[in-house]
Amino acid sequence: NMWIIHQNGIFEKLDRSTLQIVFRSYALHDRFHGQVFDYNLMVDADSDVWMFSDRNFGCFYFNSATRELVHMNRDSKVRLNSNIVKKVVQDDQGIIWVGTENGGVNLIDKNGFHVSNLLNDEEDDRSLSENSIHAMFKDSEGIIWLGTYKNGISYYHQNIFRFRIYKHQRSKPGSLPFNDINAFAEDQHGNIWIGTNGGGLIYFNRADNTFTKYVHNPADQSSLSNNVVVSLLIDHENILWIGTYYGGLNRYDGKKFVRYVHDPANPRSLGDDNVWEIREDSNHNLWLGTLKGGVDVYDRKKNEFYHYRSGD
Repeated sequence: NMWIIHQNGIFEKLDRSTLQIVFRSYALHDRFHGQVFDYNLMVDADSDVWMFSDRNFGCFYFNSATRELVHMNRDSKVRLNSNIVKKVVQDDQGIIWVGTENGGVNLIDKNGFHVSNLLNDEEDDRSLSENSIHAMFKDSEGIIWLGTYKNGISYYHQNIFRFRIYKHQRSKPGSLPFNDINAFAEDQHGNIWIGTNGGGLIYFNRADNTFTKYVHNPADQSSLSNNVVVSLLIDHENILWIGTYYGGLNRYDGKKFVRYVHDPANPRSLGDDNVWEIREDSNHNLWLGTLKGGVDVYDRKKNEFYHYRSGD
């Protein structure tokens, strides 16, 4: 099924077979009096829903069986150590990872809802590299990748007792090229694409432990269109799609970047040059969540974008 959360706090469950709304809750809407927030949600392996925003109120856990809504923050019974939640993922053992601003990672065990913390220790170079987490991703091997604010990448696996850290070091040419991380994607070989906040696109080859950097070149139209990368997707053909901030959408086939940007004279061009999310559906259309232009759907056969906007 599909869970939907609206900016005013109303959240709903859509039945996949009937396409009907089978549950709707106004609990968050009423709690915040309909205020508009940029909510995110994550559905865990038990079909329970975790809802959060980078506003200063922590996160909410919704038990889909009992329909109980539990608020978690710095003052709650299930206590987080920061009220600003950036990302939530679940690992292969069922533990909920709550990445926060200035509070590291809160690990929540749903069996008893015990909370433990992963934090930076300046005296331990194998601890979390930074306490502000801006991106989290679980790869096909169960490794959790954490992109931090200006301090590189930490990654964790249950068989690795502490974090390993990748970070930029001027004295080491082969180190991570840029430390401010926004997004991750994994290719068919298990290698990792990394979107940065101003440092372009980075490819990490895990076999030989090397980084390759791709950046915008104003003199080259086949280069990356913008160095602020906010979303990544690898499609069914192993093509990499890159959403940027004010650089539109990029397609990378391993040789060159093809750009898709907004053209006011073409109603079937990309609706907005800020591409926040990218998803591929079963018909291989791309669904794009933009910052200002609503939702775009890209029809590859026709090379056209169709727009869904509020008020249309």
